[in-house]
Amino acid sequence: MAIETVEQALEIVKEDGLELEVVPEHLMTPEVCLEAIKQNGIALEFVPEELITAELCWETIKQFGGDIDKVPENFRTPELCLEAAKNSYDNANIRYIMGYVPKESLTAELCQEAVRQDGTMLELVPQELKTPELCEAAAKAKKQS
Repeated sequence: MAIETVEQALEIVKEDGLELEVVPEHLMTPEVCLEAIKQNGIALEFVPEELITAELCWETIKQFGGDIDKVPENFRTPELCLEAAKNSYDNANIRYIMGYVPKESLTAELCQEAVRQDGTMLELVPQELKTPELCEAAAKAKKQS
């Protein structure tokens, strides 16, 4: 079935957000893209660059922090990166997420969240952000794992 209207595109992406990949670009509206991402955050990778907004990036991260790699770097703010870390589901995932955090978005709060989830993340924290409290949190997290 060919997708010929915005309404058809909306119906299709509400069923499966990844179907955004087959929606003709002229039918990709902000609403279609948002619906696709609400259904599946990975759909952000099919959104044309000129339609990517902070709202779409936040929707992607709210679903699953590990999709941070789909978010263009210029949208990876300290707040968005912290949200991604909070939506991590295990030690391997937090390590993956932290690998996509731009240096300028690395904050004490983000490091605290990463270390709380996985004490070994302390090794990736820049020296200037290491505090006694952060080291204690890392030690505590290591004992719990």
